[in-house]
Amino acid sequence: MIAFRRAGLVLTVLGALALLPAGVGAFAASADEGKVELTLTVRDEATGSELRVESVRRFDRGTEAFEAMKQLVPLKSRDFGGDLGVLVTEICGVKAPRGAFWQLLVNGNVSQRGISSYTLDADTTLAWRMEGAAR
Repeated sequence: MIAFRRAGLVLTVLGALALLPAGVGAFAASADEGKVELTLTVRDEATGSELRVESVRRFDRGTEAFEAMKQLVPLKSRDFGGDLGVLVTEICGVKAPRGAFWQLLVNGNVSQRGISSYTLDADTTLAWRMEGAAR
């Protein structure tokens, strides 16, 4: 499920729900073995957009975190290449104003690296919050 909330509007998108016939459960379990869960949250309590996003989805183990995130939410970024990687500048239409930035937290810890340097090798929580903006 993906839920977007912006300026009082809430939009919820549900993933596909498949009903499997009896006996197919073992196949479904084995097909899920190479998957990891990505929990994505986005909060902007700094610019007044009231943006809140929460999404949980399974991806193939080894998927690049940036590529997974692009499948979950609309975003804009700037690629600096090399070790600098990608800077996320806008999420769900909310651009970081001058002097502010989207800060990445990985599994609850402020990241010292950019999103493009992570791969999903285990269940992972990515959280984005606006930092440096006037409140």
